[in-house]
Amino acid sequence: MESPLLLAGYVATDFLTPARTAMLRNYFGSLQTAWGCSNVQDFVQAGVSQRSAESFVEKKRDAEPEKVLAQIEKAGAHIVWFEDEEYPQRLLSIDSPPAILLVRGRLTADDGISLAVVGTRKISAQGRQMTDKLIPPLVHSGLAIVSGLAQGVDTAAHKATIACGGRTIAILGNGIDFVYPSQNEALARSIVEHGGAVVSEFGPGVQPLAHHFP
Repeated sequence: MESPLLLAGYVATDFLTPARTAMLRNYFGSLQTAWGCSNVQDFVQAGVSQRSAESFVEKKRDAEPEKVLAQIEKAGAHIVWFEDEEYPQRLLSIDSPPAILLVRGRLTADDGISLAVVGTRKISAQGRQMTDKLIPPLVHSGLAIVSGLAQGVDTAAHKATIACGGRTIAILGNGIDFVYPSQNEALARSIVEHGGAVVSEFGPGVQPLAHHFP
């Protein structure tokens, strides 16, 4: 179990992956010891590329773990580490899983049985009707519905899931401390209030850049 303050520091540097975690533990003995190191070549010896090692050491100089942790907590979120029981195990099977998730609400073991419902931001009346028709039987079969909290189909999917008593999870393409688009902040709160979760792999203040969404 790693401390939230230490993990907040790594959130600020956007550096850790499960693979890099293993590298640092093998070389330094612990992530705490690695955090205290400022020698780029030590990280290279651990297996990190020269470029990534230089970037990490530079970012560490300006990182403010206490501030980052306070921002996460102010957003009503908490840190989920990839070794935590709350971390979705199926996520670890992808090529490059995030080592750290920031979560409003709670993730559960049952979230592994889920279905993503996503689509156009410019939803048609027919698209909305189809979403409202498809969601209830999926929910009643035991699936959690995952989407991106964007306008259009994503919003319709989250709302339809809540309306039929289901559990829905929103994945953000930006920092956990705000919702994009802003008009969906009330929906984000409703998701959490109805037992779902809002999740991001990005630290506070990270903007919704295009390459974050895939």
